[in-house]
Amino acid sequence: MDSTLSKKQQGTGLGLAISHRLAELMNATLTAESELGKGTTFLLVLPLPLTDAPGAVPQPDDGEHAEASHKQRRILLAEDNTVNQRIGVRLLEKCRCRVDLAVNGREAVAMASRVPYDMIFMDCGMPEMDGYEATRTIRAGESSGTRVPIVALTAHVISGTRENCLASGMDDYITKPVSFDMLEQALLRWSP
Repeated sequence: MDSTLSKKQQGTGLGLAISHRLAELMNATLTAESELGKGTTFLLVLPLPLTDAPGAVPQPDDGEHAEASHKQRRILLAEDNTVNQRIGVRLLEKCRCRVDLAVNGREAVAMASRVPYDMIFMDCGMPEMDGYEATRTIRAGESSGTRVPIVALTAHVISGTRENCLASGMDDYITKPVSFDMLEQALLRWSP
């Protein structure tokens, strides 16, 4: 195959599919207009509510799903990817959770030792200390009778991944990209 052609075509399509999925997760629309020889224009429309004061944080609508039942939960999200961080925090806040963010496993362990979280969502593939090792460390430090639910977040869907998560001390497993429904169901299962 011509290496020039393969370089021109390399990676086409996947970024658009991911962008479309992220737009769906944010209740947004993503459209594209393309003209041969001139390029492509993408338009992302986000449904953001109007606020009275500049910088005011809009509150989620009370009618959505069973999110009111998650009020006051304190959640730790351990995730190193900035896009996944923003989406995860936004979706968990939509579930009426108070969210703290750890950017690697070592930070997650330190935060979990200081704060009694209701639940931890743990990315498996983080730098410095991965989610598996972070979970084992958190479990080793727990006193008898206390066990914070830890749910794995991973893009890996290969055989054995779920078993590895459970073997490290995690309680559940969610595949990426995560959705509001996935997080809400995990909250209902593990932090009723």
